[in-house]
Amino acid sequence: MGDHFGAEIRRFRLRAGLTQEALAERSGVSVSTIRGLETGRRRNPQFASVRQLSAALDLEPAEVDELLAAAAGAAEQSAIPVPRQLPACPSGFVGRGDALRLLDAREGRVDGAAPDIRVIAGMAGVGKSWLALRWAHQYLERFPDGQLYVNLRGYDPVELALASQTVLRGFLESLGVPAQEIPYDENACAGLYRSLVADRRLLIILDNARDTAHVTPLLPGGPACTVLVTSRHRLAGLTVENGASALPLDMLSREEARELLAHRLGTRTVDAEPEAVESLLDHCAGLPLALGIAAARAAGQADRPLAALAEELSEALARLDALESGEPTTGLRAVLETSYRALDSGNAHAFALLGLIAGPDISLAAAASLMALPLADARVVLRRLESANLVSRHHQDRYRMHDLIHLYAAECAAQDISEDARKAALHRLSGFYLHTSHAAAALLHPYRATVSLPSLPPGCVPDSPTDFPAAQAWMRAERACLIAAQAAALTQCQHTVVWQLAYALDPFLQRQGACRENVASWRRALAAADRIGVPEIRGLAHQRAGQALAYAGDHSAAVTELTRALELFEQLEDVDGRMRTHRGLAIAWEQQGCHAEALTHLERALSLIDDDTLTRGHVLNAMGWCQAHLGDFTRAQEHCTQALALVDRHDDHHGVAIVRDSLGYIAHRTDRHEAALTHYRAALGLFRDVGDSRQEVAVLRDIGDVHEALHEYEKARRAWTEALDLCRAQQRGAMASVQQRLEALTGHLD
Repeated sequence: MGDHFGAEIRRFRLRAGLTQEALAERSGVSVSTIRGLETGRRRNPQFASVRQLSAALDLEPAEVDELLAAAAGAAEQSAIPVPRQLPACPSGFVGRGDALRLLDAREGRVDGAAPDIRVIAGMAGVGKSWLALRWAHQYLERFPDGQLYVNLRGYDPVELALASQTVLRGFLESLGVPAQEIPYDENACAGLYRSLVADRRLLIILDNARDTAHVTPLLPGGPACTVLVTSRHRLAGLTVENGASALPLDMLSREEARELLAHRLGTRTVDAEPEAVESLLDHCAGLPLALGIAAARAAGQADRPLAALAEELSEALARLDALESGEPTTGLRAVLETSYRALDSGNAHAFALLGLIAGPDISLAAAASLMALPLADARVVLRRLESANLVSRHHQDRYRMHDLIHLYAAECAAQDISEDARKAALHRLSGFYLHTSHAAAALLHPYRATVSLPSLPPGCVPDSPTDFPAAQAWMRAERACLIAAQAAALTQCQHTVVWQLAYALDPFLQRQGACRENVASWRRALAAADRIGVPEIRGLAHQRAGQALAYAGDHSAAVTELTRALELFEQLEDVDGRMRTHRGLAIAWEQQGCHAEALTHLERALSLIDDDTLTRGHVLNAMGWCQAHLGDFTRAQEHCTQALALVDRHDDHHGVAIVRDSLGYIAHRTDRHEAALTHYRAALGLFRDVGDSRQEVAVLRDIGDVHEALHEYEKARRAWTEALDLCRAQQRGAMASVQQRLEALTGHLD
């Protein structure tokens, strides 16, 4: 290596047309030193001398790097120290098996001349440094030339981030370069650093990097080194420009989180209060920093039960206070604040606005209305927040926040956004949900009466589902968000939004078998209607709430609400309202098995319908259904046949399915089993087409009954098993009756 360095000095000198004496005069390096370097007698060139010679020879930067590398190779290897800079191995490490295996699988990769670079990215407090150090200590023997470590302080709440040149100087000193010989120029430092580590098996950990630019000068040039970078940003630039591999780090699983608490507090303590532990796990939501703070607080107050800490954490508004560590660098709020303050003003404003959402997640389109941004601009903002690990995209164009980040974002909104701006944003969001849900409902239930919606607030651009499948998919995706938006609208006194969201959701929730959700929705609508004070709206809310209660099996409450609705509609002389309420009362009585009472209300409803409308078809079918249960199959058949003609004429597929179900029941009870199966199968297909899983369960149950009557026990089992699976998915009360049928069938299948 020394001969190579000397040959390079001689080559560059001759190219410059200089004698050794002339070079000595120009560089300030003695003639004897130059002669010793060229002949190889001096095998430990000083880097200061090399820089002086490089300047005198007018070398290009690449040639300087080449000469420095040759000088490094000429030095005795024994003179270069082996750095051991890793902090202590983290104690109490739990889980992360998959992440450790991914890191291990990448170790030793050689891709041409590129170093092996891994980026561990995740939200604040998720345990990125914890993982990097655990893996490093586990595989120290793979790096015989040492380990370099630096905390770049990219998000330190107290100290400034370390400059790259400061880090380079520290690394060079660790690699044996005397302080006086370290260049002042950052590029020269980086070149010398790369030269020294070029052929060494080093592990380099760059912890808490702020962005790609923070890291790039610290990367080695050759393939011998392995680099672990941790950051709250995804550092996509390292992947694009340097071929780095990304390891996104998510929350601990529930079992891993429980194991962490057990390690910190002791198994006996954790086992003694299982309910409190479950509550702590819920509120810390798998975030290692939160779990660590909670464990530290519990350990510091050993005389206080875990239940007391769990109760403190249960209050959402005080949860971040409860997760303060007492130190400015490790409290959860302080750690999150550093991520927030690192955002530019536009992205910070968007982050705070996301703290206003009440649902479990938000779609891109809804976020665009919340932020009053065009769709494309909202996508860019969300991607930047995603890159900073402040939001995550868990499905196509749907974003969510970790629970604790969401609480912090809500604090930021309260502190940094004016009350008027917050109200405007919430009106845009509720307007988005209201107008889009009604557009979807119009496609799903085209025969239902529409309501007049409030005008769109500026900056709100609702979705426009184009067909039945798109509308159904939208309602399914937004179901939880719509319920949350309705509850939030009630607290914000947006009373019109509350009852109109209930109206949009009603048939969808009913068909999904979400009876209790629908009841809660109409309870909120009743409260809003009372605030509005308009009798027509109050009557509608009482009528719909009563019908929802009937389907939920709360007969007494259903009759109370429906009776109140009937009184209001009679006072208003609202014939249509009275008719709809009698239909609701019929449902309430029919759900109780009181078919005679139900039939009485249906006859009153029919008397209020003047012509052959679709509604008449629905009432005739309901009458036939009750008559069949009362044993009057002749009149039941007549009424259901008339009903089928009416609903078919109006092209009401859901109505056809309901009538076919009634005709199947009549055929089954009159021992026309094949006809019953024909009707039931037709109904089943239509219910599936329109997404009515509640009725799908009932039809599958009835199909099983027919097969059982035909002694086709295996076919009965398949139908009931499918019905039971749907019941479980919907958490339906019908599960018990289906389960009983399956259990009774066991003897026939043996």
